[in-house]
Amino acid sequence: MIRGIYLSAQGADVQTRRLDVVANNLANASTTGFKRDLALIQSHPPLAKINGKHSDPDAVKNAIGGTTLAGIATDHRDGSLTDTGNSLDLALRGPGFFRVSNGSQQFLTRAGNFSMTAQGDVVTQSHGLNLQTSSGNSLNIPANIGKIVVDEEGRVTGLTQGTLDPIPLGKLDVVRPVSFENLQKHGEGLYLDDGSAESAGNAVSVQQGFLEASGTRPMLEMIEMIETSRVLEMNVNSIKLQDESLGRLLQAMPNR
Repeated sequence: MIRGIYLSAQGADVQTRRLDVVANNLANASTTGFKRDLALIQSHPPLAKINGKHSDPDAVKNAIGGTTLAGIATDHRDGSLTDTGNSLDLALRGPGFFRVSNGSQQFLTRAGNFSMTAQGDVVTQSHGLNLQTSSGNSLNIPANIGKIVVDEEGRVTGLTQGTLDPIPLGKLDVVRPVSFENLQKHGEGLYLDDGSAESAGNAVSVQQGFLEASGTRPMLEMIEMIETSRVLEMNVNSIKLQDESLGRLLQAMPNR
């Protein structure tokens, strides 16, 4: 019975963490470029089976050894695109990221809703991080530029006011991580850049005037939240029931 309480508590803990993941996905259902997370749950064989000490093979086969959270994985599939018509709104198609920087540290992001400062620097709207070019510099738009054109390869061209003379402004530093498993979320659509990301090349295209929608599908997340809440409640009720049964058993035992 004590073991049953332990297993139920273990299950309740796993479902609580799963609920946190689902809640965070729902909270970011409208966040540009957000990628939903998935809670990975692992089941374990009983200790007796691991040690080979169980006398009943069928009982070993059907026994449950509890569950734990194996980790949290991120679904990096492309989200749908929303046409905004804004020249500083950029979306990526393919497994790539924009590189942005605060001057001392670099990050990766899929959130392409950029804006321009009074000094002409192109920055992320949420954090004010500078958008980086492949030359290692921050993208800057001169004051005499009236229109900005970004092609699918990330080359940025400025057209001068009045005469519309084209002026090359640089190529966006669009990179692809060597392994998505090594990416660490930093919050608010940012990922830590460990320096291993390499140029995305033709694997990624830049779409000007579009934003990538969140990868969260609210209806599916709501269904998973309801399911998770019910399983959590079942585990909690199971703990309560076993605790009450254990209490009655102890009361029924003769005093010695």
